Amino acid sequence: MVFANFWNILPAAATLCYAFLSLRADETSVMDYIMNAFRFFCVSQQEFRWQKRSEN
Repeated sequence: MVFANFWNILPAAATLCYAFLSLRADETSVMDYIMNAFRFFCVSQQEFRWQKRSEN
């Protein structure tokens, strides 16, 4: 019985997931935001430069 009810929940879960990922705010969808965050934190190279402050 649980297995039969599980298959009824899958389409609803897929629909809710797609609805959440396709929400738009300021011309950016949630999926675009997630992809940009992934690229920034995991894929793109980060460069930091440290400089001494000049003392006046």
